Amino acid sequence: MVSRRPDKEEIREIQSFIKSYNSVKEPFAEDAMADSGLSTEIHAFTTLRKLTVSDAYFATRHTKERDLWFGIGLTKRLCSAFGISRPVQEEAARRFKIASECNMLKGKSMEAVVAALILGVCRENGRPISINELASAACSKPGKVFQIYKRLSRALGFAFTTIKAEDCVEYFCELVGLEPPARTAVYRIVSAAKDIGMNRSAKVLVAAAICMTTDILTQQKLATKLDVSVVSLRATMRELEKRLPKDAIAPEHQ
Repeated sequence: MVSRRPDKEEIREIQSFIKSYNSVKEPFAEDAMADSGLSTEIHAFTTLRKLTVSDAYFATRHTKERDLWFGIGLTKRLCSAFGISRPVQEEAARRFKIASECNMLKGKSMEAVVAALILGVCRENGRPISINELASAACSKPGKVFQIYKRLSRALGFAFTTIKAEDCVEYFCELVGLEPPARTAVYRIVSAAKDIGMNRSAKVLVAAAICMTTDILTQQKLATKLDVSVVSLRATMRELEKRLPKDAIAPEHQ
């Protein structure tokens, strides 16, 4: 299952949650009252412990405890907004708790840490997700998220699973606003590239296929949107045009 884009209401709810954490000495009092039925799963090394929001609020008398509760809550909200499955969500929460217990979070933005851990767990499970979209939803910056991801990936032992290009098509097409008919052409190009054994990263290959299918965005804007290099994008497009049969490349302009 691929990730999806959060809707505006989900983004507003996430940003409101972050604002509460950043602006109140004893955060979440109002949020706890409103969401008293919500349960948060804190996945420890081998044990899953459930805390209601109200319980968590009364437990958060110290900064470290408040940060832990905020991190778990933000993980839940972001994963839900991006359509990330429950097991992946629980693993991201587990990694956050480990990082907190091992004092890896000192001096770091909690929002960036949560986004970095979600990015790492998604990559570990072969799930496509845009670092730009994830950072934006978490009120952080892509560069900061990636920097923390690199540091925590070494400390927490993130594995890396290769993402298949065909698993990225739906998500990336949604990111750029490509309609279903044009998505079929993208799938066709990606499938043809796979058949001839093209050795390109999934993101770059799908980005090139999208660029060859539609002129909805310029190459520069598309590369920025999908977080790929313009140079790699253009090189992949040239290779596709050279190696694929003409009937596999049938642009469908929006």
